[in-house]
Amino acid sequence: MQKKRTYEELEKRVRELEKEGAKRKSIEEAPRNTNELLEKVFSTTYMLIAYMDTDFNLIRVNHAYAMADGRDPEFFAGKNHFELYPNEDNRSIFSRVVEKGEPYTAYTKPFKYAEHPKRGITYWDWTLQPVKKGSGEVEGLILSLVNITRRIKAEGALRENQKHFMTAQENEKKRVAQELHDSIGQSLTAIKFGLENSLDEKAGRTAEAQVESLRAIIPLVQQAIEEVRRIHTDLRPSMLDDLGILATINWFCREFQMIYSDIKIKKHVAVQENEVPEPFKMVIFRVLQEAMNNIAKHSDANFVRLCFKKTDEAIALTVEDNGRGFDPGNALSLKNSEKRFGITSMKERTKLTGGSFAIKSIPGVGTAISASWPPDSSIT
Repeated sequence: MQKKRTYEELEKRVRELEKEGAKRKSIEEAPRNTNELLEKVFSTTYMLIAYMDTDFNLIRVNHAYAMADGRDPEFFAGKNHFELYPNEDNRSIFSRVVEKGEPYTAYTKPFKYAEHPKRGITYWDWTLQPVKKGSGEVEGLILSLVNITRRIKAEGALRENQKHFMTAQENEKKRVAQELHDSIGQSLTAIKFGLENSLDEKAGRTAEAQVESLRAIIPLVQQAIEEVRRIHTDLRPSMLDDLGILATINWFCREFQMIYSDIKIKKHVAVQENEVPEPFKMVIFRVLQEAMNNIAKHSDANFVRLCFKKTDEAIALTVEDNGRGFDPGNALSLKNSEKRFGITSMKERTKLTGGSFAIKSIPGVGTAISASWPPDSSIT
């Protein structure tokens, strides 16, 4: 009985040793298996990968990287990255990754370069990862790139279509506004003039009741004339084409204060008419118009500061109010479609013309909307 127990214990111990041996073997083989896996990923991925030292000398690149550059992988060994690509301006970023040991991701700033004379300009999302020793010191860098040329070109084509749509929309508004002014507006004015002349002729010769019934029509015609004028102005203020953006801003502010007399406007204009590119003028007016309409409808403000200026860096329009403010993120939600539409419209118009748009708002303090365009931006 004792021998049997001893034999069973021996078998158990053997099985335990076998398990420990298998585990030890697995641990010993793990680095080799991991290296094989990494090698397969490195060699077969469509992502471009380059490994370099801290002086930016290339140690190795994968097949995708070499193919994109039109060379053999062996060509790159020992070549300096910035000597191969002298037009690249990212040396400071590379140096910072070496110094700080922190990765850099450039998804918000695609890398642009001429990949090949026949392929033209290409665009890449790229990341730079530090490779560290056990001590934490950076001993190399891994550069990875993903070709996003198709996406960039598609986005560019979409922007061009949106620009053409915006231009066509403004041209149509201008046409309708002109029709309202030249046809309906003038016809209503002629009707009013004819009624007034007819009343003058009938005075003293026609029953007073009949005269009064005609006289009551004149205010209605006048209201219709003013409504046509308002619609015409909203569609396309003729002053913008005739006198320019500065006169239009002054006129708009006067009209706004006549309607909303409890809102004071302080203007600061530091730009000349000839310094504002012609295609920007309608966009600037639309942003101002939407911003002021939002203030009147939603802000409960009693003071607006309007600044329109030109610097060496940009042409900028800023509209600030001291109203109740809001949460910009919430205003862009679907539950607030009226505000969302106004803000989105201003933002899209600005960006489509090469500018940048920003909105800052603090509940209980107020809101500031700014749109700016670099001097070299344009509408094509």
